Amino acid sequence: MLFRSRQLTQLPEVRYVIIRLARVPFVDQSGAYALDEAVRLLEERGVCVLVSGLQEQPGDLLRRLGIVPQRISEERTFANFGEAIEFVQEHVAEPPAK
Repeated sequence: MLFRSRQLTQLPEVRYVIIRLARVPFVDQSGAYALDEAVRLLEERGVCVLVSGLQEQPGDLLRRLGIVPQRISEERTFANFGEAIEFVQEHVAEPPAK
């Protein structure tokens, strides 16, 4: 998992980003902190970040490190991509909550 701050700042104007982790069965601590940093940079731009498909090991690590729920709230983690899309569709008329 590699996130570069320059790439994140070059994203077009978006309100929601869904990070799909269904195919990520393992994350080490450096990957977790990279994800945390990416989410922080997106949130600073007013982007609502959602996570879908969080598997057992990455979920345990993110919770142990406090990234979930401190950076990514439990309400913004979804079992699958479809559920995350439904959330966006329900909230698209509202500004993202910080």
